[in-house]
Amino acid sequence: REFICTKNKGVSSTAAIGFFKLAFQQKQIKNPKYSLRAWASRLGISVSTLSRILSGQRRVTYDLAVKIAQNLDTCSTEKFLFLLVVLKCNSTLDFEQSFYQK
Repeated sequence: REFICTKNKGVSSTAAIGFFKLAFQQKQIKNPKYSLRAWASRLGISVSTLSRILSGQRRVTYDLAVKIAQNLDTCSTEKFLFLLVVLKCNSTLDFEQSFYQK
């Protein structure tokens, strides 16, 4: 999965939408009747929060990413990478930005 970030705005809507759409599509491949409501419940977030993420109206903060990552049905490496990207995108200090450039 590819992530893009916009400085000081969290994971960009493009990255979050891409991540969540792909994960949701994988669920629907296994079960074509799998609903957004069921997936939001599985992730531990409200349907409105998930819907706003998918529409680009809600950014993914680190705290929200941790909550979601804990409930994602994916490998720990992918969860870790997702959390690192969210940290990088939410970093505001110069030394934080330089740390993630390395």
